[in-house]
Amino acid sequence: MEARNHSRNRAKPKSHTSRTIKINKMKKLLIQFNFPGMTQKQYDQVWNELRRAGHPKPAGLIHHVAAFQGDNCLVFDVWESQEAFDRFGQILMPILYKVGIDEPQPMITPVLNEFSRVETRVPH
Repeated sequence: MEARNHSRNRAKPKSHTSRTIKINKMKKLLIQFNFPGMTQKQYDQVWNELRRAGHPKPAGLIHHVAAFQGDNCLVFDVWESQEAFDRFGQILMPILYKVGIDEPQPMITPVLNEFSRVETRVPH
C-alpha cells in the first residue's frame, strides 16, 4: 500500500514533446556540401587561401570532413551555430569564386546527436 501511495505522489516525467522542443532548439548544425567537378587541387587551394586569409581554423567550425566520390567533392561540417556558419560564408565565398568553384547550395540540418571517440586530423 505504501508503495502505491508513493508512486502516486511522484512527479510526472517530462513529456517527449518538451524534450523534442529542446533538441530542435539546439544551435549546432550539420552542413553538407556537394561540389560537382571540384578537384583535389581546388580543394587544397581553398584551404591554402583560408590559411593566407588568417582562417586556418575557422571560428565556430567544430568538425570538418571532406571526401571525393567520383567527380564530386563532398564536405560535411558541424558548426556551433547558424551565425558562425554565415560569418564564415562571407570569407569562403570570395575564395571559392577565386578558385573557380560555383556557389554551393548547402543542406543545413540541426544536429541531434554528436559523438567523437578520438580527435584526429588526416592530412590531405
